[in-house]
Amino acid sequence: MTHINTVEKMDLIYCDIYKAWNNSYKGKYPNILDNQMLLISSINGYFKALAKDKILDPNFDNKSMVDIASQRLANYPKWERKQFNSWDDAYAMKMTVATKVFLKGSIKITGIMEDFFFDIFM
Repeated sequence: MTHINTVEKMDLIYCDIYKAWNNSYKGKYPNILDNQMLLISSINGYFKALAKDKILDPNFDNKSMVDIASQRLANYPKWERKQFNSWDDAYAMKMTVATKVFLKGSIKITGIMEDFFFDIFM
């Protein structure tokens, strides 16, 4: 049952974020860092609400962010190698790619207590 609980939480998170993206962001804003940060802020607020409800671990730093490595790779064919390699992370975040939004997240889904280990030494 513990795995079913976790999978249900994963499905909830995926569906809610996808629905929010599809209904409120997709096709509505220019693809610039400021608008991506609005989306990230919205997702992070959602994560805080889930942590308050104990769906996510409230003691973990649940957050979403720009996936800088993926965004760099997507920009690679457009720029000269010398120029591309000189970008710091802050600049790479600003270099959005056409209609693509590259995000990633770090969350900790809470499990449920199923196993109990209690050693007593005398």
